[in-house]
Amino acid sequence: MPVQIPILLIMLRIIRGAIQIAAVIIELPLLFRLTLKSLTANPKTPFVGWIYSVTDWLAAPFAKILPNGKLSGYPIDSATLAAIIVYAIIVFLVLMIL
Repeated sequence: MPVQIPILLIMLRIIRGAIQIAAVIIELPLLFRLTLKSLTANPKTPFVGWIYSVTDWLAAPFAKILPNGKLSGYPIDSATLAAIIVYAIIVFLVLMIL
């Protein structure tokens, strides 16, 4: 007799998958932003301007919490770095609860 997986477990798997997809959709543009800011990419180019405009609202809550720094001469956007870390921790905790 085949083992049936309860519907609740199936729903939890779907929810966990949706949360993981949402995390990638949020984190990937932030990683692009961090990389482009570190390479001092020209914000007037269409792609860079689009990445910055899409991610501005994600990094805005973390602006001016920490000063921007430099790593081996490359500027580090601390607001974007903080956003990446905080959003990853939030997703991790939510997935641990589920």
